[in-house]
Amino acid sequence: MSRPEKVPRVVVVGSGFAGFHCARTLDRRLGRAANLSLINSVDHMVYSALLPDVVGGVVDPKSIATPLAASLSHTNVVVGTVTSVDLDRQTCTVDGVENRGLVLGWDRLVLNPGSVSQTFGIKGVEQHAHGFKTLSEALFLRERILSRLQLAATTNDPTERERHASFVVVGGGFTGLELAAQGRALARRALRQHPGLNVESVRWTVIEAGKTVLDQFPERLARRAVNRLESGGVQVRIDAPVAEVESDQVRLENGESISTDTVVWTAGVTPPPLISQLGLGLDHGRLIVDDWLKTPDHPNVFALGDAAAVPDITEHGQPAAQTAQNAQRQGVAAARNVAASLGYGKARVYKHRNLGFVVDLTGRNAIATPLGLKLSGVSAEVAGRAYHLRALPSGRLRVLSEWVNALLSGRQIVEIGLIDERYATIEAEDDGGSEPEIPRPAGRTRRRSSFGAPNVKEKSDT
Repeated sequence: MSRPEKVPRVVVVGSGFAGFHCARTLDRRLGRAANLSLINSVDHMVYSALLPDVVGGVVDPKSIATPLAASLSHTNVVVGTVTSVDLDRQTCTVDGVENRGLVLGWDRLVLNPGSVSQTFGIKGVEQHAHGFKTLSEALFLRERILSRLQLAATTNDPTERERHASFVVVGGGFTGLELAAQGRALARRALRQHPGLNVESVRWTVIEAGKTVLDQFPERLARRAVNRLESGGVQVRIDAPVAEVESDQVRLENGESISTDTVVWTAGVTPPPLISQLGLGLDHGRLIVDDWLKTPDHPNVFALGDAAAVPDITEHGQPAAQTAQNAQRQGVAAARNVAASLGYGKARVYKHRNLGFVVDLTGRNAIATPLGLKLSGVSAEVAGRAYHLRALPSGRLRVLSEWVNALLSGRQIVEIGLIDERYATIEAEDDGGSEPEIPRPAGRTRRRSSFGAPNVKEKSDT
């Protein structure tokens, strides 16, 4: 096989499920045959399917964070955010923590910059709702639940107590339901530390604008899961669009208000602004790509994950579902096709095979459809956790041991105060996860913590 004389430059933007698996496959396939770079806003890949377990005090956040440099032996990892791409000169500009305006050239560009929360223009979401896409946000929410319960337990005002002990999750997808279930379990465990509160004092509500939840599952199985969730204390409201989010309540379009000062937004995602600035063809805000994950408007640009409308040839070319399952396999397919475009191997179209879904609502309230089987209870939970252990890029033994520890000794109930609230709001999401600029005294430098925020005191499918 002939080899190119010039060492090609391949840049992968973003290290979500798709970007990480693309970079890792390229690292293994090409090695030193190419100049490989991965640009990401933090120095790790987050296995986001287990973020609800972090909120619930079941899994330590470090266990689901895969260090990029240690995982990619032949790849240069650049911590920063891509601010612009010049398609004619084939360069991209990166702003990092210290170095801004770094320019990287590329012969092949793979775009997977992730996504930002879709607010649908609803008033108050950016200012008052909290996101749920990063470790910082998950850690903040765990701390928030515990601190709100502390406030509720110490106030003598019944109105304040109701507001502090009320938690609202907007979005009835897998992420929203699992988050509410884990948050509720954490809160119930924490009530042992607050004799002045009882189970009825704490209210969890999931709000879904659509008419159904869990429609990926057979109706009977989905109904059973929702009934068990509600019997455990989580109210699921369907066909209830949000009109406005305020600092002390959520207003619905039907005129009803829910008193709360904790709103978590999981209602949808959209590509970051970078995607619309490229000048390439879009389909509902996502880059148009062909069956080989290549953009038709530029021969050297590939796109995948939430940033791309990847055609699913098993569904007559309809855009593939935005799931971790699809993203992981798209990453491997894109890497194979990038390597083939450089003369290494053969390109193949992306073809997804659905392995089923799982949603874990804590305890025995899991449901799953692995390979078409219909499971619920313990068998569904075992199937789901077995898949997660297999799909985790690193930390499998740590996660397994933490699941066992939580089962035997209970959840960790401790408020440490690590994350500043400024890094956990929808407003802080900028270009796919870069941190907001916060004024600081002259002469002081900003040090990045292990979770991607400065050191200041303070969906899932199988």
